[in-house]
Amino acid sequence: MRSHNINNAVVFGGGFIGIEIAENLRKKARNVYIAVRGNQILPNFDYDMVLQIEARLSNLGVNVLKNLTNEDYEKLAEKKRIW
Repeated sequence: MRSHNINNAVVFGGGFIGIEIAENLRKKARNVYIAVRGNQILPNFDYDMVLQIEARLSNLGVNVLKNLTNEDYEKLAEKKRIW
């Protein structure tokens, strides 16, 4: 990315790649969100481990949006707020 002033960035999906992208986007954007349909990122991981990873992401300034519907995804893609 160039040196644009980015206010908000949304990463769709909370797998390995989505988390890595969100961490890197946080260096360029003021607000970074990971959007997931389920109740946690890294769905195949133990929930206690996921809580630690989510805490680390929160400390980095990355927010996790959970339990989103298809309609929520569409609103995010259209740059409409849902939170």
